[in-house]
Amino acid sequence: MQVDALGAAPLTGKAKRDKLAQELLRRRAAAAPKAGPGFEKRFTIGLPECLGFGIPLACFLVVGFAAAFG
Repeated sequence: MQVDALGAAPLTGKAKRDKLAQELLRRRAAAAPKAGPGFEKRFTIGLPECLGFGIPLACFLVVGFAAAFG
């Protein structure tokens, strides 16, 4: 999550800038997912892009050869 904000002008004082910074940190912490029950990291390899085209092509060729020679 990205928070875009316009802060207090440099001459308004440190207290106002600190208050704004604390509010932005609070919002960032509230939006972040918390690790706990039901939250786990998973790793998958995924399907390579070449297989997305290669598998249907291979099936088409196998069926074509089976029809031609069968």
